[in-house]
Amino acid sequence: MNLRTRILIMAGAAASIIPMFQAFAGIDIAAGDWTVDLAGNVNGFYVGSRCDTSANNTVIGGLACVGDNSSAVRNGLRYAANSDDLRATLIRAIAFFPFGTAFWALLPLVARTQIGGGPQSYGILLGAIGLGAIGGSFALNWVKARIGPDEAAAVGTAATAIALVLFGVAHNFPTAICAGLIAGAAWTVVLSILYVSAQVALPDWVRARGLAIFLTIVFGASTIGSLGWGEIASLKGLTFAHFVAAVAIVVAVPLTWRFKLQTGASVDLTPAMHWRAPAGTRPPENNRGPVLVTLEYFVAPENRADFLTAVEELRHERGRDGAFGWGMFEDTASEGRYVENFLIESWLELLHARERVTNADLMLEQGIYHLLKTPPKVALLVATERGHRFRRTRPSEQPGDETDAPSSAPARGEAS
Repeated sequence: MNLRTRILIMAGAAASIIPMFQAFAGIDIAAGDWTVDLAGNVNGFYVGSRCDTSANNTVIGGLACVGDNSSAVRNGLRYAANSDDLRATLIRAIAFFPFGTAFWALLPLVARTQIGGGPQSYGILLGAIGLGAIGGSFALNWVKARIGPDEAAAVGTAATAIALVLFGVAHNFPTAICAGLIAGAAWTVVLSILYVSAQVALPDWVRARGLAIFLTIVFGASTIGSLGWGEIASLKGLTFAHFVAAVAIVVAVPLTWRFKLQTGASVDLTPAMHWRAPAGTRPPENNRGPVLVTLEYFVAPENRADFLTAVEELRHERGRDGAFGWGMFEDTASEGRYVENFLIESWLELLHARERVTNADLMLEQGIYHLLKTPPKVALLVATERGHRFRRTRPSEQPGDETDAPSSAPARGEAS
């Protein structure tokens, strides 16, 4: 974790301590004999980007905007669906946040119902969570260095379960504050590990979109979990809800253990830039599309099994780079001839796809080329432009035609 990330985590954690000292702060609205106090936390973030959409821009070290906003979203979703490293991180996030968010959702009820306090009690508990988060940020690197990211996430998950149990039995401040300290530290450890895991699984060109998908999963799972735990608490009580969340979050660890975290850190995601620019006598406009890409392979019979295994991973590479409609076909009339085809949304998207191929993808492609008799043949086909639709008129309705013209339609009573 770099210094800037550590400072941001500490600043956010310190901000959560403020309610402990200013629990009465907020908006006071006087209404006769009643005073309405509005207080709470507001979280928000803003992401802005500005990039060039011309064909000459590059994605190295920055963003590449292609097409409209919906195209950018689709590219991000395609990458997430075809990246094993990012998909594993998202699955681990789904296994943690719906259950871990229970103590956030039920904390006001713990302060009011179990402890018998008010806004100040709630503020003190939030402050305890903030202090725990600061401690967790300091301990994070030490824990990861000794047991690894997967084990550190498991320890953070187990600590969250302990905090949930303590919140469930807390009827006094010492127990609740202890639970808050543990919960804050565990939340910071797990969230930081998952966030870094998502970040290292993404190359530069899609990092903003991939992290947006990760945050959507985090906040979406937390929202759904909060609604569920509130409903369970209203039906079965706070203690029951906390205990169920603790059991569920522990059970989720072995169920998702095969999805390893931060595996993308060892993958070279820098652009390979080995594709040559598409050649053509008349380059199409950038917004023309879709583009059909076909590659013709000639494989030796003894390499057939290895080739088919390798192209399965090639399918995911094409999807990560923005392709859709991928297919591999075998020629029944010519032994060893295979044709790969896929679609790219536009010509500009194709130009950017050249810059998205990473060094790791290049190693995969070179391994496939070693199985071939000859280098693959590549063809690029662009969808034809749609012509104008003219209204069909009868010959007698043509302008300037006032004479009786022979009709091509059969007369009444004639065979058609």
